[in-house]
Amino acid sequence: MRYYVLIGVAMALSVSADRAEAAIIYPWCAHYMMPNAPSNCGFATFEQCRLTVGGIGGTCQLNPYYAMSPPPAAPPTSRRWRARRS
Repeated sequence: MRYYVLIGVAMALSVSADRAEAAIIYPWCAHYMMPNAPSNCGFATFEQCRLTVGGIGGTCQLNPYYAMSPPPAAPPTSRRWRARRS
């Protein structure tokens, strides 16, 4: 009986140990010119997308859900206070 309980606990822990990872969202989408064809937004460059749709037929467009990375933060400015000499 303990064996089954241990197996159940191990299975429950292994299921809960899986972490949810966000899907990578790429900047370019291929829209194929076929009936009921889904879009493929898995292209890092326009050239990759263009080469893929080139033989099949379709267009490449920017992914509307792609968020460009924010600009790097400006370094903090520090003020140095100098003692006044009289």
